[in-house]
Amino acid sequence: MAQAMKDIAPCPLCGEEIDISNPRATAKWSDVFSHSDRWAAVAAEFHTTRSIERAARASSMTATQARLILQFLSSEICGCRRVTCVACFDDERSEL
Repeated sequence: MAQAMKDIAPCPLCGEEIDISNPRATAKWSDVFSHSDRWAAVAAEFHTTRSIERAARASSMTATQARLILQFLSSEICGCRRVTCVACFDDERSEL
């Protein structure tokens, strides 16, 4: 039996490895799925630089698109954003 390949990326906020190969989400996040091929790159760049703008530039997208992807990954895929107080994050992280 062949085993499905998993696409792994770091959570942009907590750094935990997250499986982005089979995401499920509500219609609220439909715009995010058109950029699914860049999720891992955006997450990794943001996790390294803590800059939404740098993550966007590195992935050839707007800062708004990158921010939406980062919000989706950290709240819907990882879940760390759902349980962490916004006041605990520094400037860039609090935007997510």
